[in-house]
Amino acid sequence: MDADVLGVEPVFAGTRVPVKTLFEHQEASCTLDEFLEGFPAVSREAAVEVLMAALRLHVGWVQATLGPCRSSGGR
Repeated sequence: MDADVLGVEPVFAGTRVPVKTLFEHQEASCTLDEFLEGFPAVSREAAVEVLMAALRLHVGWVQATLGPCRSSGGR
């Protein structure tokens, strides 16, 4: 079994902390510092990397959904 997967759920490397836990904390309006205090095995670097990857996926989805930006012709 892959060390970065708990069952079929992705986890932070070297931990048993599911990645979805970070998003659940974000949805509950917890700060990144609060998450890291609760899960000291997760490094700040790893958490930020996950958040940035999610942002890139979201931006890619928005671009694919809306299509390329069009110039407003200076309006």
